Amino acid sequence: MIKLPVLDPHTVYRCRFLYRMEPEKIEFIPYIRKEVRKLYAIECDDIDYSFKYSDRRMFDTLRSQIPDPQIADILIIKKGFITDTSFANIILTDGHMWYTPAVPLLTGTKRQYYLDNGVIVEKEIKWPGLRQYKMARLINSMIDLEESDDIPVESIIKLSTSV
Repeated sequence: MIKLPVLDPHTVYRCRFLYRMEPEKIEFIPYIRKEVRKLYAIECDDIDYSFKYSDRRMFDTLRSQIPDPQIADILIIKKGFITDTSFANIILTDGHMWYTPAVPLLTGTKRQYYLDNGVIVEKEIKWPGLRQYKMARLINSMIDLEESDDIPVESIIKLSTSV
């Protein structure tokens, strides 16, 4: 079903599979990893991203509120709990163990892989408890734990606005 186009062997690609009831479109898009040095926590109780959707307007709206999107992303707080960023699951370390929010927006495949292999542990993490951690990293299907940038928790800043 997937016809692989001629691709540059020196480029990393992500495959985007769009469907409703039937497959609609398959794209191969060059993957450019975003460097994130800062996160802006923003409250959004109405967001639902339990499945990967092509409509990402809610994320765009939230991201439009951050002052330096070239080096930063949003960290979504839903009903008081830390969830995910706009493109990745978050994991946090206390210096001994890596933890991931028990209630993410999307239960990503890389997150599940690390849970299944005992590399990370699920934990309910509320915004006020964030300071007990030292460092955060972002993971997704394209970013492994070992490749992820360190984000000190001091670089996670709560925005006063909410959506």
